[in-house]
Amino acid sequence: YRPHPMMKAMLESAPAYDKDPNGSGPFGFTETNPIPVNGPIGQLAYLSRLETQSGQRILFHRLGAIDKVDVFEAVTFDGSGWFIFFVDLYHPRRSRLTPDGFRFTKDVAQFSGPRGCPRG
Repeated sequence: YRPHPMMKAMLESAPAYDKDPNGSGPFGFTETNPIPVNGPIGQLAYLSRLETQSGQRILFHRLGAIDKVDVFEAVTFDGSGWFIFFVDLYHPRRSRLTPDGFRFTKDVAQFSGPRGCPRG
């Protein structure tokens, strides 16, 4: 993946932080305190690594955007939890923090869904 030159310039000029120091509201759950990530692939990599504190992985899709902040809807694999995440993709790296109630999975099967799925 090679970002468009304009996207690359924005990513390189943006601040590298885990959380916006001027953000307000719950981290990742409001447009005024979005999760900083590095481009569209960074969004997928970050969100695919999230799981709830009880170990439930999530399925997600993009709903749209509010200015420069993308909005994602997510649901746990078992359907017990539903969330809206706000993600700012114009940063040089992905945040190392997770929204309240979440952690990063140790499972390396990113993007491929749960283990044990038959291969086509």
